[in-house]
Amino acid sequence: MGKHGLHAVSDRAWEEHYDLPVVGVRTEARIQDLLKRLTAESDHSRRLQILVQEIRKSPQAFSGDHVIRLSKLFPNNFLLALHLLDHHVIGINCAQVNLLLSLFPQPAQKLDALNILTEHVLDPINRNILFQQFPTPMRRQVQPILDAMRGRSHAYGTIRSERVVFLIDISGSMSTSLRTNCGEFFNRLEFVVHDLHKILHHRVGGDFRFNIITFATHAHKWRNHLQKASRSNLRAAEEYLDHLEPSGGTNTHDALRMAIEYEEADTVYLLSDGEPTSGLTDPRDIINDMRIWLQRRRSPMTINTIAFLMGHHTDDPKPRQLMAQIATAGNGVFRCLDPHTGEEDYYNDGDGNDDDFVSYFEQRIANIPSNLISNYQDEIAQVTALGNLGTLGPVGTLGADIPYNPMGITVSLNDPLATGTSASKYRQAAKRRTRNPAEISIISTRTDLYPERHTEYLIQVEIRGIIPGREIKWTVEHRYNDFSELKSLMDRYLPSGASPKIPGKTLTRNMSSDFVEFRRKQLESYLRQIYVKFDPSEIATFDSFLLYDLYISEAISQAEVGDFEEQNAREQMATRNGAFNPELDPTAPPMYVQ
Repeated sequence: MGKHGLHAVSDRAWEEHYDLPVVGVRTEARIQDLLKRLTAESDHSRRLQILVQEIRKSPQAFSGDHVIRLSKLFPNNFLLALHLLDHHVIGINCAQVNLLLSLFPQPAQKLDALNILTEHVLDPINRNILFQQFPTPMRRQVQPILDAMRGRSHAYGTIRSERVVFLIDISGSMSTSLRTNCGEFFNRLEFVVHDLHKILHHRVGGDFRFNIITFATHAHKWRNHLQKASRSNLRAAEEYLDHLEPSGGTNTHDALRMAIEYEEADTVYLLSDGEPTSGLTDPRDIINDMRIWLQRRRSPMTINTIAFLMGHHTDDPKPRQLMAQIATAGNGVFRCLDPHTGEEDYYNDGDGNDDDFVSYFEQRIANIPSNLISNYQDEIAQVTALGNLGTLGPVGTLGADIPYNPMGITVSLNDPLATGTSASKYRQAAKRRTRNPAEISIISTRTDLYPERHTEYLIQVEIRGIIPGREIKWTVEHRYNDFSELKSLMDRYLPSGASPKIPGKTLTRNMSSDFVEFRRKQLESYLRQIYVKFDPSEIATFDSFLLYDLYISEAISQAEVGDFEEQNAREQMATRNGAFNPELDPTAPPMYVQ
């Protein structure tokens, strides 16, 4: 048994901890608005479409009470609606399950519903009240379902993915104590570790693969690759988790970067109890970088977040806000365990398009059992055919999703620049071009005495051919240790023995000019070789080293702004001169660009 002594708590005792304040759900005003829109629509397919659009608009979850109220508006397809909500349901207690089962007239329907609802139950200790919904001959079928109830994870909910990375904050503040409704005391980390232990041992199948990343002042991964949920790996993970100790700061940025680099994973669960205090700490920078990393992935990834704030005595909304923003940007679910949370809205009402909606809807139905799909085939086809409903209400706290804009160039969402229809030739040119090794060089070195005596290498990147008549040039500075770390990370993308070499470390700090020049040439050669092999914009580690996408995007954005202003000036001149512009609607009134 490890430091936390978690196994001293029996499974039955742990079931009694269900009544924790899992909050951060949609506000009453939002639910009232949703119910009003659903009530106004009589078509069942339209109602499903409205529900899916509502799920897209916010990472916040639905409470058990919300599910009860929504069920009355889906009398003929409630099971399908519940599957669409899935892990957006924060949890349901047995009394609420009992009420939902009573909506189904036939025992066979009740049994189908029970199979789905058990995934959401928070209080399995009260499971026996559900027997009353079934006639005596069916209770033999019901008993195994109830016996298998383990209770939904307080922090993580139901995990559907089979390729998961768990990010766990182990900073000093995770030592904060909390008292459960059973009168027992745990610190935050102990509670989270036990919750994750319960998931790994009771909620995953044989095809499940996972990894664990812990982060405090620095981020550390348990294993280099996702691990199969075999007995030996689960025991190793349990041992690793059971010996974690809270200490240090909170480096959310590096933990997210490390998780998103796992191409084999498709889902991340980020749990933290505070604001970032180490590494990159500005929430705007963290969100922007996260969006870039997600865009570079070869396959989609969902990022769910949990703000675990039990045990504190003051209300600080900032950790909740950051976790909600990360979940929004990662198309995930935001959960919050916080005794002080009031009603807060985290909405993103940016416009979508039909393709986005259909893609999102297809993702929502991907895990629905085939028998249920066959029962609702017509409605699913109708929802897909209806496409996107457009904006469903006022812009909320988070505002509309805007393009990544690292240099702060201001554009309107109504501009072609913001919607990606202007000057895409530059971005296409950046992707199509052949990288020349001469574009990257180490042009100088300097000796620095802080924090200890070392050499800094000034790297220059100079690119032509993306924007006609203009070169894109910038410099970045790194010391030898940065090169060594880059090599260890880039080696993962190369076959064994195929990685270019860099000079090795020395036992003493050799600062002679000959040695430094030798290193400069060797490091330059290394950079040129991997630069030809890999597009820096597609590998977060390499991109962060060179700040490649930052400067390329800045130059392209400036060129796009210039082209857009030039086009506006031409249209303005043509309008003032009364000239006909075939690109404009001839029936529209003249437009004057101020």
